[in-house]
Amino acid sequence: MYEEIAGVIDFVAGTQGAGKSRLLPRIAVPPAPKATVDAAVWKTVVQALQENRAVEFDYNGRWNAQTTHRKVLPYQILIDGGMYFLFGYATEREAERLFSLGRIRNLVLTDERFALPEDYDFSSRCGGGRFGLFMSDNAVKFAIDFYDDARQYVKDFVWADDQVLTDFDDEEKTRIEFSSSQVLRVTEWILAQGSNAVPVAPDWFVQEWRGYVRRMWERAK
Repeated sequence: MYEEIAGVIDFVAGTQGAGKSRLLPRIAVPPAPKATVDAAVWKTVVQALQENRAVEFDYNGRWNAQTTHRKVLPYQILIDGGMYFLFGYATEREAERLFSLGRIRNLVLTDERFALPEDYDFSSRCGGGRFGLFMSDNAVKFAIDFYDDARQYVKDFVWADDQVLTDFDDEEKTRIEFSSSQVLRVTEWILAQGSNAVPVAPDWFVQEWRGYVRRMWERAK
């Protein structure tokens, strides 16, 4: 993977074929948390992707501590926040699911082959949102107000394909409206801004956010 990425950088830098670019030390990623992945798991998953073969494994999910056995038709490896995930079709759930490679145990590459669907790309499952690794069935139309220094922060990125930003200078706030199916990630995004981000719509989402705030207040007492 490193050689492929380095090759792309060399090409962009105009040094293709000349070995490692002198610009590489000038392009860096700041230190960030990273997940550990067993090399054998990584190798097997990559082979499964290359050959369109089903895999079976034991798994502990984020919200389910109980170990379950899974059979998955692998579509993609996704990289998000320093972690690596397998995106594919879980046969026992009859639905698409995400699996952290670091939580996969007893991985087996089966002889069962499958036809990769044309619309396998994970990005098409996000309802237009750009909030990383999370998906749900239906896109939601959000409206969120940002205050103080968060007003510039929300303007620094494209958060969704259909986002609309509106400044209300008389109220000293900036409102963003957008669609996304990544509800959990949107919730975490808002909470990370503390009192500088307040959801306006939809109503059920506003009520969920207020519930989080109340529970934080209770624990802060």
